[in-house]
Amino acid sequence: LWEYSRRSGIEEDVNIFLDKFSEDLRNAFYFKSIPFQGLENKIIVPTFVSVRADDRSIQSGEERIVQMGSVKYYYDYENHLIRRAQANYANALRERFAEEKVLVKSIDSLKFTYFLPGDHGAQPYAKIQEIVPSSIYVEIQYSDGRSDHKIGRMIAIPVGL
Repeated sequence: LWEYSRRSGIEEDVNIFLDKFSEDLRNAFYFKSIPFQGLENKIIVPTFVSVRADDRSIQSGEERIVQMGSVKYYYDYENHLIRRAQANYANALRERFAEEKVLVKSIDSLKFTYFLPGDHGAQPYAKIQEIVPSSIYVEIQYSDGRSDHKIGRMIAIPVGL
């Protein structure tokens, strides 16, 4: 019973991660000052983020506001975690991320593959810089103690090339 609940907990966390990641990619945009950066196990995406309103702003009475910024997703090898951090506009320009959260625990690997259109269809890349890809394939591997599992999802990016 413990193993079953542990396995289903990881699957639920992975699905929540994939949904949040998909939402961030759907809201992605091209902005030269906040470049898209993609590695095999880490990605930084210019997107819209929900942040606390600055006390000095006209929107200070609002608890949270949506503004341009960026998010970072990465695999923490040491602790076997998938983490998400975000930056408001000012911090995104300096690549300073705050509000870091653990999204998934007990993961064996996280891998991003980036796709750009080519002469013979979409071409895969393990690394991409300053270009928003047309889609990203996310692959997550984990073990529940009895067997190994692999979950993958292809996510299209509306503003991608």
